[in-house]
Amino acid sequence: MTSPPPESVALLSLRYDGASVPRTLSVLDQLLLPQTTSYVELPDTSAAWSVIRSMQVRGAPLIAVVACLAINVEMSSRADASASTLAAWLADRTSYLRTSRPTAVNLFNALDGLDALVAAFP
Repeated sequence: MTSPPPESVALLSLRYDGASVPRTLSVLDQLLLPQTTSYVELPDTSAAWSVIRSMQVRGAPLIAVVACLAINVEMSSRADASASTLAAWLADRTSYLRTSRPTAVNLFNALDGLDALVAAFP
């Protein structure tokens, strides 16, 4: 049985810190592999849209996770907004992120799930 490689050589698809203020998200730029290992900071949904659209992020599950975490990162700066304001903002962001990869089924499923959660609250 082989042991896992040390953490220092692990290649992570994304880095997310939901406990920090502000929350942070970065993704491995898959366009630069294998020659270069570089991470792209995603401070908001616009940055997430760009890396999804440009295929810097690949793989259906990862695309969906990146979109949802980007919403979380950006929403953390809106903590003082009213519930109705946040609901409208979220609807706008999920609609926008869908345009990043119109054929990404996992992306649509994840965003549909977020929209359903919001719709379930008065």
